[in-house]
Formats: sequence, C-alpha cells, structure tokens
Amino acid sequence: MNHNILILVAAAALVGCPKSEPEKAAPTATVPATIAPSVTASAPPAVDASQPTAELKISASGSTMSFDVTKFEVKVGQPVHVVLENKPPGELPHNWVLLSKAGKEASYAASVVALEKDGYYKEADEVIAHVDMVKPGKTAETTFIAPKTPGDYPYICSFPGHYMMMKGVLTVKAP
Repeated sequence: MNHNILILVAAAALVGCPKSEPEKAAPTATVPATIAPSVTASAPPAVDASQPTAELKISASGSTMSFDVTKFEVKVGQPVHVVLENKPPGELPHNWVLLSKAGKEASYAASVVALEKDGYYKEADEVIAHVDMVKPGKTAETTFIAPKTPGDYPYICSFPGHYMMMKGVLTVKAP
C-alpha cells in the first residue's frame, strides 16, 4: 500500500515540475539488414514527377469472361491509375491483380481459391498492385507506381477459374 502511495507522489511531483530543457528526440538505432532480412523492403520505384499519370480504364464482362484491354504500356516509375468496371450482364464479381512476372498466374490463382471472404486476394511478393473484387454494375480503382525494371507484367482476375481467360499484360518501358 505504501509503495503505491510513493508511486503516486512521485508521479505527481514529476507532472508538476516545469521543464527546463526542450524535449529531445529519442535515440534511434540502426539495425543491419543481415540481422532481420524478413523485415527489410526494397525501395519503391522512383517517381518521375515529369511523367503524367497513365490511365488504364479496363472493363470486365461477365458474359465473355475477358478484360476489354489486354495490353497496356507505361514507363518505368510512372504513376498508373487503374479503374476496373464490371459491366453487366453477368452475375460474377471480378478483380484485377498485377503480378511481378509471367508464369506466376496459375500459382497465385491457386493460392487464393479458398479466400472468398478476402475477395480471392492476398498480399504476396509476386503482387505489384490490385483492384478489389467488383460486383456487376460497379467500379473500383487503384493507383500505383510502375515497376523500375522494364518488362512485361501479367495481370489477371483471380476469381477461381477466371485467370485463364481474364488476363493481360502491362508492358513497362524504359523512359
């Protein structure tokens, strides 16, 4: 009991004392990446402020199970704004997932097949950007920075069974 009173008196004394010096920032420590490589991240691609935002308006049609845009070009580091519209008719939702390299489509789609409550999406190393699942008659969007490495980057709808037909390629060109 006396210990608790002592703590309360000490706390009250500290609160009531005026500060004679301005507060200093707490010291920080630098941890080498080799100690915890799982928490280090690569730097995001540099944004070239002189580049306008690339606009990718893409529609998914439930009746054809395809994207209306299957090829799109941007420049390295360019901002990209994607708007996905799920046009009726159709009853199925669709999403848009941009992957880091060709050949990952089937494995990524298989890894999300049981994730209905998450919109058949999960964050993964191979995902660059995505648009959430969109119901028929609705739209959704995202903005991201194009990769810093030129190349072809596949995009898919990851709803089970859709990736084989609902796909395209984002080509990133050197400036």
